[in-house]
Amino acid sequence: MGVMRAVKTFAMETVDKFYELLGVDKRQPVADPATKPWCAVCFIESTFGENEKEHGSGFLISPRMVLTAAHNLCQLDDNGKRMAARQIEIRLGNLADSGQKPIVATRFVYDKRYADDLEQQETNSSGPRMRAVQFEDPSCYDYGVIFLDKEVVPKPVFVFKVRGTEPDDSNWDKPLMCAGYPADRNFKLCYAEGAAYPDASGRFMGKKQNILVHRTYATEGESGGPLYVEEENGEFVAVGIQVRYNPPLPKRKSTNGAVRITRNMQKAFETWEEENSKVNSQLGKGNHDVDVDTQILIA
Repeated sequence: MGVMRAVKTFAMETVDKFYELLGVDKRQPVADPATKPWCAVCFIESTFGENEKEHGSGFLISPRMVLTAAHNLCQLDDNGKRMAARQIEIRLGNLADSGQKPIVATRFVYDKRYADDLEQQETNSSGPRMRAVQFEDPSCYDYGVIFLDKEVVPKPVFVFKVRGTEPDDSNWDKPLMCAGYPADRNFKLCYAEGAAYPDASGRFMGKKQNILVHRTYATEGESGGPLYVEEENGEFVAVGIQVRYNPPLPKRKSTNGAVRITRNMQKAFETWEEENSKVNSQLGKGNHDVDVDTQILIA
């Protein structure tokens, strides 16, 4: 069993004991996954190492690009070294009678800093060599994109718009929604309404305030799903990516965390989409780390 898988198992056993603190489970099953915006929310099955399978969520931001959490794409092996998924299967709706065939994807990219911090913290967290080194929380860079060789069939009628945000945006006071495929609902598509943490001083985590603390109900399997807003014109816009559970702190109940989509991330996604549209694009082929600052592939 890989290091990340063992850690995840322990974490989820702990999570189950605390989720009740989030309040009433307000998730609603999606009756028709073929309708907007549900038709753009993906079920992801990733295969690592010796056929170890992990499940998560993602969402279409173009007909051939799926945005998701990096931990659905990259984990640590038993030696504490990063390993990319060997194979990824993507489904829309995840219904046996939907007629939608799973898409096998092998090309993807994720922020290099996510895997770097995972390896560094693993190296410096045990044994006599442990050093007092302060790293950024890897969750702050827990995002990536899966490239599809061809468009989904049947073709979705909708893809999420992506909006780069800042911590002081007024939109954080508006209702938020989260959608994905939770394990405790047999991986059937659900959504829930919620809100960002009410206290602006506790609303973001990380040195760059890249993790939005929110109270929209989400559990295992929904990592990588969209945190989104519905605008007055009826459009659905993704402003975050669900990635983590936040244990309760003194005077604060447990919450969830989503990577805040920054303006630089939005530009990176646009650059990747442009590169991916080129004939014989090598983006994500056997090399999955990306330097987001320069928006180029790391050799």
